[in-house]
Amino acid sequence: MIRFLLRYTFILATLVFASSLWANDLPKFTDEIKKYVSNEAELENIVYTNYELENTFRTVFERNDNEQISIVFFQSLTGNDTWTNVSKTEYFYDDRGNQSEVVESNWENGAWVLSQETSYVFDDNGNIEEQATINYLSNTGEKQTKEFNGNLCTKSTIYTWSNSNWVLSSEKTTTSYNFFEFPTQETFRTNNSGILTNSTQIDYEYEGRDPRIELYKNWTGSSWENAFRITNTYSNGKIESKLFEYFNNNAWVEESKYEYTYSGNELSIVRKLEKDAGVWKEKSNINLTYSGNDVELQENVDSSSESWKYEMSSSNYSSYQMQNTDWIGISKYANTTSDGSFIGEFTTYTWSDDAKAWNIAASSSETWTNSSDANSQKLIFTQKGLDERGLLELKKEIVFNFTSGISTVKNSPKASAFSVYPNPVKDVFTIQQNFELSNAMYYIYNTSGRLLSKGILNSPSQVVNIAGFSQGQYIVTVVAEKQSSSLIILKQ
Repeated sequence: MIRFLLRYTFILATLVFASSLWANDLPKFTDEIKKYVSNEAELENIVYTNYELENTFRTVFERNDNEQISIVFFQSLTGNDTWTNVSKTEYFYDDRGNQSEVVESNWENGAWVLSQETSYVFDDNGNIEEQATINYLSNTGEKQTKEFNGNLCTKSTIYTWSNSNWVLSSEKTTTSYNFFEFPTQETFRTNNSGILTNSTQIDYEYEGRDPRIELYKNWTGSSWENAFRITNTYSNGKIESKLFEYFNNNAWVEESKYEYTYSGNELSIVRKLEKDAGVWKEKSNINLTYSGNDVELQENVDSSSESWKYEMSSSNYSSYQMQNTDWIGISKYANTTSDGSFIGEFTTYTWSDDAKAWNIAASSSETWTNSSDANSQKLIFTQKGLDERGLLELKKEIVFNFTSGISTVKNSPKASAFSVYPNPVKDVFTIQQNFELSNAMYYIYNTSGRLLSKGILNSPSQVVNIAGFSQGQYIVTVVAEKQSSSLIILKQ
């Protein structure tokens, strides 16, 4: 799926598709949040056992007088049954309870070595005026400062960390907003030999709350010159087309466009067309069919490229590519759960070219089982798959101990496919892919194993909004091809 989404630089087609795809699940997610999160016990310690590596790890927490997390220690159990420090994260807060600094350190040769530091500065309205991160291991960093008029950001400036100094990089100025507090003009400037110079300007026009025209201009050295524009048309609140034009010889030249067709309220067809010798020619089309909550998406392109098909439901996801005249399976992921939780069996299939079908015998599976009592909850994870030696079974165990405190957990020492930041989370966090993932999706569960949200990872660094979630622990799982990886976040 990632390959399909990245092929298009025009974002709206993806957004319309995604909102249509997951719309039917939103009421269920809201009910799950109300039912489970509001009454959910909070966590004190998490012990993580990796039977594959024969290692056990745990997190230990310290809190300040306001019951906020102040230090999180990540420790490993050594051969003599002694817990040894691996790393720690320290949290600092200002007088209003805002998180003002996060300091990360590694335990090396009997001493703490500073690895990364992030600081935050808030204004009286709770807006972040400055956020700065320095990674001392790579000697890199980035700082962003913002100016506000009330809660509306009027200027955002980016600095990079170089030779132990902050170096001005770029600036965005929002000169005006409309009635709905949407920006109507933004100006971008970049650092040129130590001086900020004009680069790009964007003018926005809206039809109610919907963007109608985006006009991009480039700086010529003395004035702004039209570069390209995007024009959207709507009917009954739904987007009908998206036209892309570039400016040449004092005239607008049509280049490409998207056309959207609906079946009732559901998006059914997305066509991409390009202008060729003054004539519109179809380059690709996407057809969506629905059966309850199940969606089949088929992408057809011209003969010079590729065709893809995707089948999605609450219990499986499959992707296919057209080769010659046959659909060839690329990936398939299925689960046996019916309630949206991760308690159950999950199977990844491989494709048999000879049989032109999914090879069940060569599949791998993951099974989660739940065992709990009044004081703890245990999730046992078993993974089965085929390696060069035959059947391989891995076992991992996570134990949650319930108390009146709150907690978080670090990545296990085994390399993770992704990371999240910041953690703890206030409203939004970023899923950062640590290496390229194909056909990747993310899932967010509460600690009872109930699915609360899911989506497609359509970029290597994707922002996820959980502002509507209650405070507490959540499990973020990323599934890509034949692998999955999970981390725990803390919503404050």
